[in-house]
Amino acid sequence: MLDLLVWSGNSTGTCQKPKDNGSSAAIDTDSTPLDNGTHASCGTVVTGIAVMRAATDTREQVLEFAAEQLGCKADELTLDNWTVRRGNHVYPFEPMIAEHYGGAGFEFIGRGMVKVPNDPRAPLTAAALFWMPSWIGAEVEVDRETGKVQVVHLVVGADSGRSVNALACRGQIEGAALQAFGQSLFEELRYKGGEPANATPLTYRVPLAGDLPERYESFVLEQGGPGPFGTKGIGESGMLGVAAAIANAIEDAVGVRVTQIPFSPERVLAAIEAAR
Repeated sequence: MLDLLVWSGNSTGTCQKPKDNGSSAAIDTDSTPLDNGTHASCGTVVTGIAVMRAATDTREQVLEFAAEQLGCKADELTLDNWTVRRGNHVYPFEPMIAEHYGGAGFEFIGRGMVKVPNDPRAPLTAAALFWMPSWIGAEVEVDRETGKVQVVHLVVGADSGRSVNALACRGQIEGAALQAFGQSLFEELRYKGGEPANATPLTYRVPLAGDLPERYESFVLEQGGPGPFGTKGIGESGMLGVAAAIANAIEDAVGVRVTQIPFSPERVLAAIEAAR
């Protein structure tokens, strides 16, 4: 059995062949290392690199073991579908293990670790592994009499490096953009006498189906990243430029610059009247 023991700045865990006993045990720190969570949208990259390094470590151990059994150097061997190749000769791997360790077999445990070097000049004392560029375009209609803003066309895109799951990447971008859409036009916690005045699902304004843009498009670009096979994080990148794009569109439409979200009718109308 080949096991991978992985540790990274985001995720820890052992990947082992499951036992088919009809039940599954609860996951706790008695059997699974502590995991402090996935942060900063780098779970795919950090964990992926750690797994890749653990797999490489396991492979090197397997080749070293096979080389000892065959009386040669590890760089003379290659692995191919549970066999070891040396030139034109192929040696099944499982009988080799059984002969050396006995019928119980043996585990090769590979370890991989990722730790981004500390950098006191960086905002979070560690350099960014990658950047998440995004592209947002918004077309709006603004009622000069009421200040109401209607987004009629929204286009969002982001760079995934290389998509592991293309549909999930689009969903991530679209969901994040709609969260920012709500923050840009509707969401605001209001206070009265030091107490929240709208902190309930009935009073806190979020976008409704009728508020969504008439046209909503998304796209994903794959420009490579630092993770395995060119992967990178995509996380919340779809939300980063939505408010700015809508603000730019409002200014283009009615010539006023609104700098505080949400761009409520009251704020937009006040800006229009101030310009008049």
